[in-house]
Amino acid sequence: MTPGIQFLPPEPIKLVDASEAADSDCESNNSQNLRITAVDIRICSEVTDTDIRAPLRQSRFTLWTINIQVKTKDGRRVIQLQKRYSDFVRFRERLLLKLPRRLLGYIPDLPPTVKWYDAWRYNDVNFDKCWLANRRAGLQYFLNQVFLNPVILKNASAVFQKFLGTDIDVQAFGQRLKQHIS
Repeated sequence: MTPGIQFLPPEPIKLVDASEAADSDCESNNSQNLRITAVDIRICSEVTDTDIRAPLRQSRFTLWTINIQVKTKDGRRVIQLQKRYSDFVRFRERLLLKLPRRLLGYIPDLPPTVKWYDAWRYNDVNFDKCWLANRRAGLQYFLNQVFLNPVILKNASAVFQKFLGTDIDVQAFGQRLKQHIS
C-alpha cells in the first residue's frame, strides 16, 4: 500500500515584530505613538468591472484585502485596505526611487505576473486558485519585509502615506490616524 497524500490548505504567512529594539536609525525625534506590529493579507476578491468605453466588455481583476495591525497607546488596532496587484507594483517602484541606495537590497521582488506564453489564456491563469495562493504568499512576504522594517518606514514615509491612502505622518502616526483605523 502506498501512503495517501493529504492536502493541507495554505495558511497565511504572518510575521510579527514583537521586539523593542532601540536602533538609532529606527528612532524618530519624539517617541512613536504607534508601531506597525503585523501585516497580513487575508482575502482575495474577484471583481468584474464594466468598461465605460465598451459596455459589452468586462474586465476582471483581483482585490487583496490587507490588514495592518498597529500598536497605539490605547492598544492594538487594525487598518484594512483593498489593493490591486498594480497598486503593489507602483508602491514598490516608488520605494525604489525614494530610498537611499544602501536600503534597496531590503526591498524584495513582487510575485511574478502571468508569463507571456500564458497571456492568451490570462483569465484562466490569473484566477486559478493555486496561482492566487502563490501570489498571496509573495505579496505577504513583500509587505512584511517592507512594513515591519522601521528604517524603510522612516526613509520613505511619503510613499507609505500614498499607499495607505492617508495624509498621516507614518513615522509618528499621531492622533490623525485614529480616524482611519477600524
